[in-house]
Amino acid sequence: MMEVPGSPFGACASTGSVGGGLSSRHRCKHSALSASRRPDGDMALQDMEGVLHNGMTNGSSSATSRKRLRMDVDQENEMEQLKQIIAVRGRNFIPIAASPTTFQTEDVKQKSETIYLPLTDDILVNMRSAEQISYGAGVYFVGDDKGSYARSSQGHVVNLWRYSEARQKLFISRSFLFTNVMDFVQLKEILENL
Repeated sequence: MMEVPGSPFGACASTGSVGGGLSSRHRCKHSALSASRRPDGDMALQDMEGVLHNGMTNGSSSATSRKRLRMDVDQENEMEQLKQIIAVRGRNFIPIAASPTTFQTEDVKQKSETIYLPLTDDILVNMRSAEQISYGAGVYFVGDDKGSYARSSQGHVVNLWRYSEARQKLFISRSFLFTNVMDFVQLKEILENL
């Protein structure tokens, strides 16, 4: 799989404009390291080695400093990923990555009759068409790629509601099931910040 600069699905720190030209400029901002950046925004290799060998604070052990640096970098990478998702979200699209723990359906029936199918491709969901979003938790039916029942799984759902002119009421146009709670929590945080 090819990593695309600016992709909201990857863990890369590159950002780029969607629709225009793509930029491969790195935009990671490490607050403790920002003083060591070159004018193009990248950190010089010798500066990075100096931080790793000398520690981030005077008088601290290098092992503690390296651990603290790794934690800071991990936290900054997570923040950069959220910024990338929010940048895409600013265009009213929310990314949902395909995984073995993510399922979807466009045919929502009574809770005991809906079968969620595996999400096989990364998608961007247009949130302009959603009138309302609801959440749920429970045990749901999961199917295979052919749509046949495979098992029941505990999970969390995100339901996207639309208004039907013909029926004059709201209906669930698409529903996503997450059996990994962390994927659900991340998407919920993004949706709550719309």
